[in-house]
Amino acid sequence: MYLAKTIQFDKRGYNRQSMSFPYFDFKNICEEEWEDQSGTPSAELNMMLSESTMIFCVFQYDSNGNNFFKGFKFYNIPQTDIDGPIFDCWRNTVKVLKEGVKLRYIETQNSHQVKNNLPKQSESPVIHVRPHAGKAAYKYSKNSNELPISAQWTNKPEGYSNNYMTKQCFFLNNTYVKSKVTDLLD
Repeated sequence: MYLAKTIQFDKRGYNRQSMSFPYFDFKNICEEEWEDQSGTPSAELNMMLSESTMIFCVFQYDSNGNNFFKGFKFYNIPQTDIDGPIFDCWRNTVKVLKEGVKLRYIETQNSHQVKNNLPKQSESPVIHVRPHAGKAAYKYSKNSNELPISAQWTNKPEGYSNNYMTKQCFFLNNTYVKSKVTDLLD
């Protein structure tokens, strides 16, 4: 299977966006095993990354604001990355969901946000978890997914649920992706 992904760089060679994958169902991921008894990938993330070749399509802006196609590269994620940091992130995600994700509502003068304890980009050189929906949702909606265990809230606002959270997905870190295509950049 091929997964085509576009990577946009600015004129300085910076790619702001990490690379997203489809959102995962909270209950389903908690029922998965990383591998079956014979060692064959079983978890959705493991199967997708083990069985796919990435096609990185690279674009970069020049100093005049023109966007140019810089080339493409076929890339297979090494098994050492899949069995190492990617597995660690997946396992930690499952652990957090099974124990009950911790949600903390933070309100400032100009905004509000909800922080969670799912794996962050700073915790792995390869992959992390972030919201996948266009709009945050902490009650039943098209942008949320039901949790397997009630969330543990700090400062929960009225109207927010213990049982729903904004859809999440795995992201390849922008720095990891850049390291695979630097030869295509100016």
